[in-house]
Amino acid sequence: MAVGNKGLVLNFNGVTFEQQNSPSQENLRCASYNTAGEAIIVGNHGTILYSKDGELTPIKEDTKDNLRRVSWSPDGSAAILVGNNGTALSWRGGEIKEVAGAINNLRSVTWHPDGHEALISGNYFGTSMVPCPTLYSYELASERMRPLKTTDKIDILAIEWRPDGEYALAVGYEVVWHEPRLLRWTNNELEEIRFPESGLYPTTIAWAPQDDLALIGTGSPHPPGRDEGRVLEYREGGIRRLYSGTHRITCIAWNPRENYAVIVGQKAARTFTT
Repeated sequence: MAVGNKGLVLNFNGVTFEQQNSPSQENLRCASYNTAGEAIIVGNHGTILYSKDGELTPIKEDTKDNLRRVSWSPDGSAAILVGNNGTALSWRGGEIKEVAGAINNLRSVTWHPDGHEALISGNYFGTSMVPCPTLYSYELASERMRPLKTTDKIDILAIEWRPDGEYALAVGYEVVWHEPRLLRWTNNELEEIRFPESGLYPTTIAWAPQDDLALIGTGSPHPPGRDEGRVLEYREGGIRRLYSGTHRITCIAWNPRENYAVIVGQKAARTFTT
């Protein structure tokens, strides 16, 4: 499933995309399936859509903040939804609860393969330009979020655990000089890895489910038309470019049972608006 502006919902059958009727006209930002075939879609102004057996149902929630990402736990029993102004929501059995602990824009969620906790990343500056933690942990048992690390003047836009749980990789950029950052989370520490190109905004990262490689997508803060969209391949010991073009990459999703990924990009928007 792919989602986009003005309520766009597309179903992918492995070959083509087909548009699905949508009950929303809001800009949609992320969709996530669980192992039972349920899907949650999130978008602007607190939009939440739930799908089972192909029918989309709006879910009412008090928040009006833009929701950016949603991710199901590995066993499909719980989900975390995150967005702007510290908005974090837990979903268990169809019940939504607010998770307190942040005031900054939250950008990404990744569950550890054992399903006990998730990492949540965010922007460095929060409300009124207050410096904030950029990495949090959400514990499933307690349903609480706690801060882990603050990366000085670095926004962490995406983070994902390696499939074996050995470590997580995160991407983002330095907010003053707009330089890319690649970070590795292991043993409760963040280690910076040298990024091979400057002037890029890494926006997303996705591990191949059956391999030791990850794909990194990048965008740009500049107006459309410049050649600054990249897809990079990360393997231990090196990063190489696979694609370069004017499309700014906004999402990469691997098929969990096959050896291919769907990569989504756009030409119109600057990275910081996605």
